[in-house]
Amino acid sequence: FSSNAEHSPCDAMIYVQVREYIKYHEQFESPYGPDGHCIGSVDHVPQPERLCWDMDQETLDAIDEAYKASKHVADDFRNSNVVFTEYGKDFMKKARVSPDAYIQMALQMAYFKDQGKFEQTYEPAVMRLFKEGRTETVRSCSLWSCDFVRTMLKKDVDSKKKLEKLKEACDHHQDYYRTAMAGKGVDRHLFALYVVARYLEIKVPFLDNVFGRNWSLSTSQTPQHQMVEYAKALNKEPSLFWPAGGFACPDGSNYGVCYTIGTTGDRMSFHVTTWDSLENTNADRFLNHILESLREIREVVESTAKMCKME
Repeated sequence: FSSNAEHSPCDAMIYVQVREYIKYHEQFESPYGPDGHCIGSVDHVPQPERLCWDMDQETLDAIDEAYKASKHVADDFRNSNVVFTEYGKDFMKKARVSPDAYIQMALQMAYFKDQGKFEQTYEPAVMRLFKEGRTETVRSCSLWSCDFVRTMLKKDVDSKKKLEKLKEACDHHQDYYRTAMAGKGVDRHLFALYVVARYLEIKVPFLDNVFGRNWSLSTSQTPQHQMVEYAKALNKEPSLFWPAGGFACPDGSNYGVCYTIGTTGDRMSFHVTTWDSLENTNADRFLNHILESLREIREVVESTAKMCKME
């Protein structure tokens, strides 16, 4: 099962719920007969009616241009994805850090390996505590995340120090996320002021500077367990885990990364997107950096645990 979804009317949780409903009923209620068709009878089959469209040349030209633009985007699009089964949520919790923050630090490390620099990173925080709430921005690239990455890449620093930096970065990230969820974020508020300023044709250098930058790395975690029946089934059978979806790398970004953390078992999925027309990006390469970073962080956690036992 696969689908394309429009983001404007709602966020990912709605589509995830639809996906889990379909997955659950296909798996446990056998809606198909031996011939592979849906079970059930058809009372009435209406005769097809051909629709004739009266279009002028301007409309036909517009359709042709839209097709060319769409094909150009499709041809330029590149993605790479994987289901990672070497460890998962339980291991990250043993390190006493938020699994989402853990993944975000791995993404920061991977991006630095890939591009050789730190750049602003977007992660949405859900605002479902509020009526009609959508999202607020979490800026994952911080002083703490940069400090962690630099420390991780130093060969003369022991694993205990590296783990300390990981926890500091993850704690800061989690505090930021909780603050944003509570309606105390700044990006949406500043963006509203930016839109008003543009409408009134008022120059505000600070806002122009903030929103004139691109999100070089756009990330999002796709949740699971939106449907109770599916959640119960997944707890019994981890193989029902599905790698969720992804999104096209936003305009101006180097990479888009959508990830899912399995609630049970050792399963995570990563979906990386980019564009061929960008000079220094490669979806497969960046995905490999992510997996490499996850393994290196795991090694730090495990070696620190061994050191503590020896002490």
